[in-house]
Amino acid sequence: EKQKDADPADLGSSTMNVGLDYQNLGNYTKAAASYDRVLDLTAAGNSPPLHAMALYNYGELFRRQGQNARAKEKLANSLAEAEKLRDRSTAAHSRITLGEIAVDEGRFADALKLGEPALECGRQTGEVRAITRADELVGSALHSLGRDQEAEAAFQEAIRLTEELRFQLPGDQRSNANFMNDRTSIYQRMAELEIGRGRPEAALAY
Repeated sequence: EKQKDADPADLGSSTMNVGLDYQNLGNYTKAAASYDRVLDLTAAGNSPPLHAMALYNYGELFRRQGQNARAKEKLANSLAEAEKLRDRSTAAHSRITLGEIAVDEGRFADALKLGEPALECGRQTGEVRAITRADELVGSALHSLGRDQEAEAAFQEAIRLTEELRFQLPGDQRSNANFMNDRTSIYQRMAELEIGRGRPEAALAY
């Protein structure tokens, strides 16, 4: 009875959080069920930004499972909705994940076209996570296109911003480990770039 009386947007928001928890735990079936519920709750125009975000999270879920075609469909829909709403954060992250899939598929020029506007958006809004994700995407695409000097600049910006945030964390190891959990790839990419240049000593710094 309480669920029936609950505001659809509030219920959708709490259901989204449950879905993200399931996704992080690797329970993709329950995560998908949660996102389906959010999309149902917001289908009638209740909280359009939440609907766009649910599509984004669903796209990320499919990507984790290697279902790129389904991921691209959800992400493209999320991007379209977010742009209509002028939700720059969701639009940027949708572009970034679409770009990451493009890199995985060897479509490096497409990845760059997706990553550059997302990077510009992140810089304009000051959203550090969008900037670092977009920098890594742009740098990866540039490196694959043989533009290593530009790739290095992108990677270095991402690393600098990550280190600035890391410096602000509490000193305990758990906080540091949790923060770095999904941020180590940028260091790996920079190290690979240096190794590719024949500079293994420089790679050790990362």
